[in-house]
Amino acid sequence: MVGRHDDAVTGAHRFAADLVPDALHLVFVRSSTPHARIVGIDGTAAAALPGVVAVFTAAELPMVPVWEIELIPERFAHPPLADGVVRYVGERIAAVVAVDLAAALDGAEAVVVELDDLPAITDASSAVRAGAPGLFPAHRRAPRSRRP
Repeated sequence: MVGRHDDAVTGAHRFAADLVPDALHLVFVRSSTPHARIVGIDGTAAAALPGVVAVFTAAELPMVPVWEIELIPERFAHPPLADGVVRYVGERIAAVVAVDLAAALDGAEAVVVELDDLPAITDASSAVRAGAPGLFPAHRRAPRSRRP
């Protein structure tokens, strides 16, 4: 095993960025809260930064909903960028495209996101309680009736 990854460690390996020298870089602005309504997203300052090519939100980049983990049913698919609500910490809210990684990171930091926190569920037992907030309200099951 020794020496197997020497090229990667020393930087001599070829990476995807080496294959397309003028490739743009993408950085996502992600949610820092588990459940919130998106009140506003302002990418104006980010878009004005040197090297930033574009800033996208769900409004500017409507796409077919995706699901990232094959085990999750397709009916729980959501847009690639949060649209109206964030459902988990780390959900993508905006995308910043720039000429290099540093500019993309600076742009992402300059995007202003205003969120209105919603109740969040942090464990499975709370999720099944009556009246628990749902991430996908259209898919909530009716409570099961208990037999006498």
